[in-house]
Amino acid sequence: MKFAFALVLLFSLAGAARAQDYPSRPVRIVLPFPPGGTGELFTRLLGNKFQEMTGQPLVPDYRPGATGIIGSTAVAKSAPDGYTLLYASNSSHVVGPMLVSPVPYDPVKDFTPIAPTTRYPFLMVVNPAFPAKTVAEFVAAAKARPGELNYGSAGLGSAPQLSTELLLRAAGIKVVHVAYKGPAALQLALMTGEVQMSFDTPGTARAHVLAGKMRPLAVTGSHRSSSLPDVPTFAEAGYPGVEGEIWQGIFGPAGLPPPIVRRLNDIFVQGVASKDFQERTRGVGIEPVQGTGEELAAELARDIPRWQRIVAETGAKAQ
Repeated sequence: MKFAFALVLLFSLAGAARAQDYPSRPVRIVLPFPPGGTGELFTRLLGNKFQEMTGQPLVPDYRPGATGIIGSTAVAKSAPDGYTLLYASNSSHVVGPMLVSPVPYDPVKDFTPIAPTTRYPFLMVVNPAFPAKTVAEFVAAAKARPGELNYGSAGLGSAPQLSTELLLRAAGIKVVHVAYKGPAALQLALMTGEVQMSFDTPGTARAHVLAGKMRPLAVTGSHRSSSLPDVPTFAEAGYPGVEGEIWQGIFGPAGLPPPIVRRLNDIFVQGVASKDFQERTRGVGIEPVQGTGEELAAELARDIPRWQRIVAETGAKAQ
């Protein structure tokens, strides 16, 4: 018994020593989606605080593809030493594994939750030349032209795409889905009229909305976006079942030593609390979230059954 206790104490002291020296080299953070979205901006902002506090850079590593599976797999199989992290969203970490079989990892058991970072809704936007100025007008136009209108997404099975499908089913309309490789390509397609509608995030769409290059019709979530307060919620527009929000957070591989988890959580909580991060996120209608790894784990546990229902309702399938 004394020997076992001594071993536990030894390993605890070793972990504390590693945390005290951590990080001693650059830390890689994998983003399982293409460049150009909010994850790129937030990772850069957090990276500024990371380097300020540690003297080491936080190096983004883009691994898009397979609804987030490629990047997440790389982290799940990495050494639990704190030098490979994952910047995940519920779109990549919750929805993605529901659409691929077999999944090469367990999104709960094979990762260590470190810290939440943000939360935000989806914004339904249309090309400004399209005549619809409300959700009801868009639905009427789609019913008058079944199968002739297109909507775009940044990938089949992404959370915005599934939320769009909830609207189509709730309204009883047929609109053709066109998938693009990332948010930048999707926004270009919408602004040039290649597609008539998409569900975007306030962070990436707001500048185009203010410039008159997109017209917002509604926002998911329980309340209006602080950055676009004149845009009604879907419930206000008559479609309360159209839901979906994105949360983002930072994970490591399973088995990450608790002292390193605490060190990383402290760094990222301070990063989210920084004036730069707060102003940049709130300025585009995105809520910064400070919290523990346990709170991120609880968010994950709540979200899995919610998105299982949405995937079942929309009939989503893997590519």
